[in-house]
Amino acid sequence: MTKAKNKAPLRIGAFEPIEKIGQGAMGDIWLCYDHSLDRNLIVKQMKVSLRNSKVMEERFNREVRVHAKLQHPNIVGIHSYWRESNTTLNIGMEWVNGWNLEQVLEKCPQPPLWVCLAIIRDILSGLTYAHDRDVIHRDLKPSNIMFGFDGRVRILDFGIAKDSEQDLTQGAGIVGTTSFLSPEQAQSLPLSPASDLFSLGIVVWKMFSGQHPFRHENPEQTVANIIGANPQGKLSNKIPHNLGQWNRRLLAKKTKKRPQNSREVALHIDRALSAYPRDLSPWLANWIYDLRKGDNSKIQVPRASFKRFWLTLFLGFIIGASAYFLWSL
Repeated sequence: MTKAKNKAPLRIGAFEPIEKIGQGAMGDIWLCYDHSLDRNLIVKQMKVSLRNSKVMEERFNREVRVHAKLQHPNIVGIHSYWRESNTTLNIGMEWVNGWNLEQVLEKCPQPPLWVCLAIIRDILSGLTYAHDRDVIHRDLKPSNIMFGFDGRVRILDFGIAKDSEQDLTQGAGIVGTTSFLSPEQAQSLPLSPASDLFSLGIVVWKMFSGQHPFRHENPEQTVANIIGANPQGKLSNKIPHNLGQWNRRLLAKKTKKRPQNSREVALHIDRALSAYPRDLSPWLANWIYDLRKGDNSKIQVPRASFKRFWLTLFLGFIIGASAYFLWSL
């Protein structure tokens, strides 16, 4: 366990702060240690300056209610929620030992295809679960996707998620991160699961091509590109044509031209990964380990042997036919 920094509070609830690892508009993010269970966790602590705001408090409450619905292996889980004696609100969440996808892409701007597909499949697994519960993330981006060193990918930060029961206004302006907005978000139009899929399409394009499809140094131009421009850059020649076409469908400007649900997209990815082992997390763990060591990550995942498949099928047929013949005597 790392020693707590001098500026950290002595305690946050029942937990010992280790270090402050982030800061958002609503709160500070602390890595903490739980002595009773001998584990680390993340605590999101509402800013002291906001604790007298009923609107911000309700927004914090809403984040917890929305996130608490989502108990899934590919979504960072919530452990607890409490109010300190000084009225500060806190959310205790699962700590993921790993890098976020933004950090991964800084080290390896264009991961191998199998790595990209495995990451996408895990994201879609979490998104499908959320969408089935009427939750739209609205801020899907690489820094909100955790790549655990255990080889499992998880979605985090449902702080501005929208569900069917409540949707507090966020004030004037656009909700979400400018460079990962969907066209409808950028124009303050109604959202749907297809809005998250557009944001996913941006993440996928970034992995497939090594660059953002719409980003410009001027944020207003970035928004204009999202609304009306074609994706910039060229996909790697290692990306099969059908996957490139699928990526472009995710980036369609009109929602009706995109896949309408994440389950449909997940089936497409499952087909693309059909020749690989179903559980790729051990290989992903090896891949990220090698990437951290700086050897350009040359781990290869074994494909299923089609020769063995047909041999097994043939032997199964022979054994079945023999059994039927002996039974009929």
